[in-house]
Amino acid sequence: MQRITAALAGPQPVGPYSQAVVTGHLVFTAGQIPANPHGQIPADFSDQVRQT
Repeated sequence: MQRITAALAGPQPVGPYSQAVVTGHLVFTAGQIPANPHGQIPADFSDQVRQT
């Protein structure tokens, strides 16, 4: 079973895609991996990797 999900406090998608699709035990995200639930993305790349 597949379901579309979104973080209401996060940034809304720009374009025709979903923030995330959950299929079984897998979650497929759309380019928002380093963003926190408030939509903030760390400026430093190493901080983005740690957030991810």
